[in-house]
Amino acid sequence: FGKDARSEVPVRLGRSIYGCMLVVFALVHFQFRDFIASMIPDWMPFAALWPWFTATANLTVGLSFLTGIKTQLGGALLGAMYFSWVPIVHLPRILASPTDVSEWTAGALAITLAGAAWLVSWWPREPAIGPAATSISEERRALSD
Repeated sequence: FGKDARSEVPVRLGRSIYGCMLVVFALVHFQFRDFIASMIPDWMPFAALWPWFTATANLTVGLSFLTGIKTQLGGALLGAMYFSWVPIVHLPRILASPTDVSEWTAGALAITLAGAAWLVSWWPREPAIGPAATSISEERRALSD
């Protein structure tokens, strides 16, 4: 930590690792699309389309994180997608079978992936205007003006 604790290196490393993971997720969704489609609730239309959509979203945001292009937008949308799975997919399954540990784990994973997407895409955020802050208190002061 120390004086270099707020450097861009940890942020870029975190985004790159997350970006690589998203590319792998996309490849898995493309390769095992029939299995992924089987996990989609019956009431959702176009079940065969959702694995393609999810794979494309993972790939797009993964490349965004790796290139640094539109990371905040990509991370916000990806986090929203992952978080939406909790009430749409996981919560109904948890309520139907509260002792199913694997479904609790899948729900927690969706929340974790959403939070991680939001974290690596939005942190650290520089003030929109004004000089660069050199400490947390100066950054708070710059943002409150």
